[in-house]
Amino acid sequence: MKGRKGKQKEKFKAHIKSAEFYEYYSVMHFKNKPEGRQRGIIHRDSPFCISYSKYCTTLDSINKKLREEILLNSFDFNLPFRMGMLGIRKRKLTPYINKKGEVVNPLPVDWKSTLDLWAEDPEAKAKKKLVRHYNEHTKGFIAEWYYSVAKATFKWKSGYSFIPCRTAKIELSKVLKAEYNEVDYYLK
Repeated sequence: MKGRKGKQKEKFKAHIKSAEFYEYYSVMHFKNKPEGRQRGIIHRDSPFCISYSKYCTTLDSINKKLREEILLNSFDFNLPFRMGMLGIRKRKLTPYINKKGEVVNPLPVDWKSTLDLWAEDPEAKAKKKLVRHYNEHTKGFIAEWYYSVAKATFKWKSGYSFIPCRTAKIELSKVLKAEYNEVDYYLK
């Protein structure tokens, strides 16, 4: 992908995109009603017959409102047809000792502070000392998007995952770093 802007290449590509959803919607609803069909078909002159751009705008506004509800009100969204639950969970990361007797620190690395430390102190660079984020603004908790298939009733649950878009991740960090943050998420 030459010339692509952004921090990383796209790792996961969607198999079905909004164009395919709109095509399915239009095939199901904008044709003449076949005989024996029980579902009502939308006539092309109806105000419910919408263009692709209007369809995308509506879809984006629904997704944005849902994302705001999850972020600001700790809302757990149960997906239709018992496909799982989507929300935000928090957990506390603490250092521990593994089976080999080594101390493992799972806290994320603060690379800016680490590189500043290495520039000032060559001994710390030689020992590869790392500066960690302690998340004082969240009292040591790490919040992340959470998709649960525990109560789902479909086959091959382990094949499904949820990867939030970059916008959702950035909005979560803004909510957590807000000065008067009153949102509290459930523990994982």
